[in-house]
Amino acid sequence: RFSILLASASMALLHAQGSSIRGPVSAFVFDSTLRGVRPILGVPGAALLGGVVAGNLDWADIAPNAKWGLAVQSGQLVFLPGVASGAGSTPVFSIQVCCELAAWSADSQTAALYAASSRQLLLVTNLDTAPQVSALDLPQHIGEIRFLLVDANSIFFGAEAAGIYELPNNGAPQLLAHLDYPRAATFLGTTGNLAILDAGSHKVLQLRRSGATASLAPLLDLPDDARDPVGIAASGNRIFIADRSSQSVLVFDMNSLQLGSRLAADSPPEGIHVEY
Repeated sequence: RFSILLASASMALLHAQGSSIRGPVSAFVFDSTLRGVRPILGVPGAALLGGVVAGNLDWADIAPNAKWGLAVQSGQLVFLPGVASGAGSTPVFSIQVCCELAAWSADSQTAALYAASSRQLLLVTNLDTAPQVSALDLPQHIGEIRFLLVDANSIFFGAEAAGIYELPNNGAPQLLAHLDYPRAATFLGTTGNLAILDAGSHKVLQLRRSGATASLAPLLDLPDDARDPVGIAASGNRIFIADRSSQSVLVFDMNSLQLGSRLAADSPPEGIHVEY
């Protein structure tokens, strides 16, 4: 049983044909119109957005465990310790602009945030106990960041006209591979490898890591009508790609490396998250 959550401008939810998606949806989304966090109630195909449980926010992102989140409120990065219960927010860091990107570790204890207008990259740790925030320096030659990923030891990010970088804890950014147009990425299970949407080649590339070395290789070809892929996620032996132009989610089988099915979305997606 698994659920798919799409981020979209109109907050519409995914409708799946047949029995491809099952099980209850348990997640929260940020509604920029209402400036608040709202729960998704029900099951895919018949899910509804509930009322605001944390409001007066300029931006928010909720951890994978759906227990806590981070938000921007009146020039402060705030911690939302109890999203489901509607608990109040706790300021943790001064920030003058909203964040455009956020990524969480699998255990929800670490998050990375990026604000493009200020080129501010933040690492938030100890979210299960007492949140700590560190501001990380980005060299000027690194281009606009397009995606973030976080594991226990590093932040990974894709920079336009530059490539894929690893930023170890307490270290400096290290270039893993050159790539001009990285769009989005996801971890491939527990291998430490990454699947990367490359807007330049219109392919999904695999970044294979082995110790201090890394290499890029083609993994999947995108269909011609998927002209604007905006998000990628992996679960089990499947890779899911959200495409804005076709207003759908492409489901690839990792064994055959072929497109297995398409799921229609109510509105053009801006991203995707898949969890069991």
